[in-house]
Amino acid sequence: MKRIAVIITGFALLFPAGALAGSGGAQDDDLQPSLETLQNPVQLNRHVVISSDMIQLGDIFQNAGKYDTRAVAYAPRPGQRAVFDARWLAQIAKAFRLEWRPTSGLDQTVVEREANIIDAEAIQAMVFDRLIDEGVDPSSQIILANRNQRLYVPVGENIEFNMETMTFDAISGRFATYLVWNNANRQEKVRITGRVEQVSEIPVVQRRILRGDTIRSRDIKWVRVLASKMQRDWIMEPSDLIGMTATRTLSAGKPVRTAEIRRPLLVKKGSIVIMQLTTPLMSLTAQGRALQEGSRGDIIRISNMQTNTVIEAQITGPGTARVETPINLAMK
Repeated sequence: MKRIAVIITGFALLFPAGALAGSGGAQDDDLQPSLETLQNPVQLNRHVVISSDMIQLGDIFQNAGKYDTRAVAYAPRPGQRAVFDARWLAQIAKAFRLEWRPTSGLDQTVVEREANIIDAEAIQAMVFDRLIDEGVDPSSQIILANRNQRLYVPVGENIEFNMETMTFDAISGRFATYLVWNNANRQEKVRITGRVEQVSEIPVVQRRILRGDTIRSRDIKWVRVLASKMQRDWIMEPSDLIGMTATRTLSAGKPVRTAEIRRPLLVKKGSIVIMQLTTPLMSLTAQGRALQEGSRGDIIRISNMQTNTVIEAQITGPGTARVETPINLAMK
């Protein structure tokens, strides 16, 4: 669990050692070390994780005796930590007559407060439900201004969240609200801001497609994208993808651009092409060598292998092309 690294010091000002002893600390008739204490020497806990809102003597020291459960300081906020220095530790040990002294000024105890983490996704869901109640399109999506926002709440408590003063501007899509909850009978609140964005669905490939591979219907899936992120050259219909070949490697789940696909290549540059000329009166064929590559419907340049005449023909299938009538002499 990742915790907020806020170091809290100066707890001696919060719970002075003398005040502790004078308000329920060790009594004068109980100050002599017990046999158990002598047999089990007091040791400092240098790092401890707690879940309650109060730090007890036993959280700080091992073998603290009958005062083990005595509260000595307020716990840090959930998800935060407090650092107790050697001076404060010495005061606490003296107040409860513990047989412990700092070995150096560097001695310290770090107390972390355990927390349940409410992540940005959960915050978005709560806010979005409220916005839908306010009339926002359920097919839209919200974006938090702080996309890494987290809330740290106490463990072991049933936390109920509410929202106050929700504001929403339908023109800009901006919203603001306060998320409110109770923590140990104390109200907590945090301001949540962001914007509502329209969402569109586009077809993408669901697996990596290599250059030259043909895209099949089983390769297609739909993904939701923010309308503000849409690009003019993105493919929007699956029919514009199915049966096409990739001009470069396509990554799974990413929008496909028009320049990244083409119709399947039926004629390669340098390959033999059967040219066909058909009129109501005759039908002629001749062999040529493709000077360009192309797909069905493309018009490419072909060199007649008998006459070396270069003509233009429209590709009609694998290795075949149709010649138009005005250049029929080039077929001879």
